[in-house]
Amino acid sequence: MPSPRTPEHPAAFTRGELLFGALRAVLWFLGSSTLFYALTMQAAAVFALIYSVPFSLGAAVVGTPLAALIGFALRGVRARWIHLAVFALYGLAVGFAAVRLFDALNHGFGLTFTTLGLVTIALAGGSVALGRQHAFARADRLDAPPTWPVRVAPGPDGRGHDHPGR
Repeated sequence: MPSPRTPEHPAAFTRGELLFGALRAVLWFLGSSTLFYALTMQAAAVFALIYSVPFSLGAAVVGTPLAALIGFALRGVRARWIHLAVFALYGLAVGFAAVRLFDALNHGFGLTFTTLGLVTIALAGGSVALGRQHAFARADRLDAPPTWPVRVAPGPDGRGHDHPGR
């Protein structure tokens, strides 16, 4: 499959790269938040299983289409730090919305402006930025020129030849 990246759109992406980045963002959030909860709460595994996993998956399902629109809008921006900053801000917004939803569903639990809530929001921002960075890295690997020759089977002349491969 040819690369979607062009000189006019150096940060264009495929659906697979988008989903790869979204999956990595969810995994980064689940790993970092579970570690944080384990260091601060006794019931970290229960909290992560009951709340973090469903909220993370829900945020990914709801948030990935908007992330695609953000990425589409930024596809002509070459500076990766701008992408990472925008996706970090997007992750903060998604984290804030998820924590507020958690509060609303738990009858005003009051998590949003506690240390636990604020760190959860910050972890969401960092995780989404890391997901975008992973998508960039995947695109770089896919667009990289071949790194070693591959020996091709002999042709009609009986000789094999080197063919650039991955």
